[in-house]
Amino acid sequence: MDNYGTHQKVLFKAVELTDKNVIEFGAGDFSTPQLHELCKGRVLVTVENNADWLLKFMHLESDNHLLYNSPNWIVPESWGVVFVDNGTWEARLEVIDRYRDKTDFMVIHDTEAMANWAIVGPAAAAKFANITDWHVYFKYFAEFQDNEGGPCTILGSNYIDISMIEIDGMKRIYR
Repeated sequence: MDNYGTHQKVLFKAVELTDKNVIEFGAGDFSTPQLHELCKGRVLVTVENNADWLLKFMHLESDNHLLYNSPNWIVPESWGVVFVDNGTWEARLEVIDRYRDKTDFMVIHDTEAMANWAIVGPAAAAKFANITDWHVYFKYFAEFQDNEGGPCTILGSNYIDISMIEIDGMKRIYR
């Protein structure tokens, strides 16, 4: 498994479980083109803060797939999935704070980094220093890792019980 795509099975499962619109923070080869196909018939918003990287995906832009270089905090009443895989952990935590109660499912990639404060940065480390699990953010959550290893991905929700969700090729490593 390529370490850049370890979130795919969790992300695609979340998209499958809702018919609402999807927003991704952080464009990527292992999410943006695939979400473009999976989200036909609903709106997909891609937010990427690196303008040069975003150009790589501009050919996907359409009436149903909007691409932005800055979030401008697009917050409709509700999202089906919010995918968090953007730049710094400080930026990720801001997205998590703003959207966790406005989505059916939140998918957060690279969550094993939370165990390494040097990776997440001082602001994120300070915020997470006393957090022992993701219940601080979500009523329901599970951390998944590909059976072949690699970075972990959180599936969280404040509205939908995910305790029975299983994902082929993934193991739950934290509930």
